[in-house]
Amino acid sequence: MNAQVEPKQEHDAEPNFQLPIKDYHQFYRFYLTEHRNIMSRRLHVAGSSIGLYFFSKAILKRKPRYFIYGLVSG
Repeated sequence: MNAQVEPKQEHDAEPNFQLPIKDYHQFYRFYLTEHRNIMSRRLHVAGSSIGLYFFSKAILKRKPRYFIYGLVSG
C-alpha cells in the first residue's frame, strides 16, 4: 500500500520493435527486454530445466507422457 514508485528514466523506456524480427541483433534486444524482470528470468530457468528433465525421462523410460509433461512445463 505504501510502496514507493520511482519515475521511469529514459533508459527504462521500451524500445519500439517491429514484427517480424529480421535479424539476430533485433531478436536479442527484444529477448533482453522481455527478460528484464528477475522473476521472468527465474521462471524461464525453472521451466526450461523441468522441461529438459522430462524430455530426458521420456527418452530413457520410452514413455510419451513425459514428453507432454516437458512441453507443458517449458
